[in-house]
Amino acid sequence: MTIAIVPQADEFAVGDGSDGLPAPDHYFVCANDGHVTLAIPTEFVADGVCDCCDGSDEASLTQADRAKLPHALPEGCPNTCAAAASAAAALRLAVNERLVAGAKARALYAAEGSKAVAAAKAAYANATVEVPALRDALADVDARIEYAKTTGPVDEGQPSDESSDADDIEMFEGESASPTMSWSQWLAGTPLAPLANIFVAREPEPLDLLVAERETIAARLAEYEKREREAKPLATLDLGADAAFYALVGKCFSTKTREYEYTVCPFDKAEQGSASGSGIRTNLGKFETWVGRGYSLMAFRNGQSCYNGPQRSMTVSLECGAVEELSAVSEPEKCTYRAVLRTPAACSADLASYDGDLSASIPGVIYTHDEL
Repeated sequence: MTIAIVPQADEFAVGDGSDGLPAPDHYFVCANDGHVTLAIPTEFVADGVCDCCDGSDEASLTQADRAKLPHALPEGCPNTCAAAASAAAALRLAVNERLVAGAKARALYAAEGSKAVAAAKAAYANATVEVPALRDALADVDARIEYAKTTGPVDEGQPSDESSDADDIEMFEGESASPTMSWSQWLAGTPLAPLANIFVAREPEPLDLLVAERETIAARLAEYEKREREAKPLATLDLGADAAFYALVGKCFSTKTREYEYTVCPFDKAEQGSASGSGIRTNLGKFETWVGRGYSLMAFRNGQSCYNGPQRSMTVSLECGAVEELSAVSEPEKCTYRAVLRTPAACSADLASYDGDLSASIPGVIYTHDEL
């Protein structure tokens, strides 16, 4: 389990190699008793800069040596390991509290999201079955209405002039039709008897009943088409394995710099506006997809075009937080923006039940150098 906290990846290394960085001969190891052992490049030793909290990297300098170095302290480097350890412990506690609180909130997010997504998928699946069936039913009743309009009313049991083929049927020798016979009776006992049902079935239905039936079907169709439209976005959206990111749907988060206000609406859009809130807002992109492995990066693309540049875009890194908070907006390349959104949805589900000492390092969590 890891969290979105960038590990230390510069020239420094734990002397015993426990942080994954080597400590070769050209590294000087700071013992830093009471804090964290570090290894620094030997060129950082005796340069007048206090790199080790115990001051051991500059201990070889004499007062005369320090006087020649612009960054050296006249009295040498003090031992700040106790203060550094205390500050790191406070920071580590704050980080751990944020991680655990976020994980507990995430459990609620997942429960709510799973329920909402399941309901949306069920509604969408039902609508995708009902809509085509109702469209077929509507087409059928429209055909029956048109037939009723063109044939007009007929006497019971008799075919209409348009639909009847009676004039084309030759009487069988020795048979005659009584003027009081019904059409079905006349055909009974002849090879044409099966036609009786066809002619009866083609008799037009009462138009007012057909119109009422059509109105009922049309109303049901409109309702199911509405359900399909409303359920589809949520039913087809990738909100994670347990739908914890459902909590971000339909919400927007903002942060301000000296000049601008940035707004990110997950699964929707990213915008830039004036810090004063006035003027036209600039489209930084529409949500397009998750990027990379897991659910830690959101890509917003195809924003407003830059002058002599590309279309604006933004990549948002999601990190664990006890509450939603947008921060760290930057523009590393022209019209290409980055931001960090902290949210419980990005926390580890494994920490929801953590009951260990929050002042100590949590196994499996990667901290920055200052948080050790």
